Amino acid sequence: MSSPGDELSTVAGFDKGERPFILIGFPLIGAVLGWCIRPLATWASDIDPLPFGRVIDLIAGWNVVWATAVLTAVGLLAGLALALYVLHDTVTVTIGPTTLELTRGDRSTAFDRTEIDAVYVEAKRLIVLDRETAELANEPFDAHPEKLAAELRRNGYPWCDADPYASAYRRWLDGSPELSDAEHFVLRTRGKALADDDDDELADLRKELTKLGLVVRDEGNRQYWRRAR
Repeated sequence: MSSPGDELSTVAGFDKGERPFILIGFPLIGAVLGWCIRPLATWASDIDPLPFGRVIDLIAGWNVVWATAVLTAVGLLAGLALALYVLHDTVTVTIGPTTLELTRGDRSTAFDRTEIDAVYVEAKRLIVLDRETAELANEPFDAHPEKLAAELRRNGYPWCDADPYASAYRRWLDGSPELSDAEHFVLRTRGKALADDDDDELADLRKELTKLGLVVRDEGNRQYWRRAR
C-alpha cells in the first residue's frame, strides 16, 4: 500500500456504477418519452379544451413514422445532454499530499491542507471549512462519501462524519437582535431565493454571508446560521 502523499487520488461526484446508469439511462428515458409524445398528442387532441391545443393538434397530425422517429431522437439527445450536464455539474475531488482541489464544470479551486479545519458531506453537499470555521467550499456531491473519507484520512486531511459545529446553529428569525441589518437583509433575500429554488442566487448569497462571517445551512425552506470564529 502506498503511503500518504505518494500519489494524487481522485474521487468523482458519482460512483462508477452510477455514471453508466446516468449516461445510458437518461438518454433511454428521454427516447421513451419522445416516442410517447405523438400517441399522447393523438389521444389529447380529442379532449377539448386543453392548453396548447393547437400545438397538440399539430403534433397529432404529423406522419406517424417520421414523427415518431424524430421525437424519439430528440428525446434521446435531450436525455444525453441532461446526463452530460449532471456529470459535468457535480464536483470532482483531487487529493494531493498538500493540496485539496475541487473541480466543478470548468472551474477548479485548490486549498492548502494547512488551511482546512474540516471536510464533510451533508445532504449531498461537500463542505470544506477553514481554520476560522467559515466555508471554503459548498458543492454538490452525489457519491457515497466512504471512499472520499478514506482517501482524505489516508492523506492526513481532517475528515468529519458530520458537521462538527452543528450544535452552534440557530434558526434565523427576521429582526432578531443577534444579527445586524445587513445580515438580516442577505438572509431575507436568500430566503426568497430558497423558496424559488434559485441555485445561482443561493450560491452568490452564501458567499455574501461568508464575507459577513456567517455560515448558513438549510432544512427545507428554514435557514439556520452560526458565526465563524
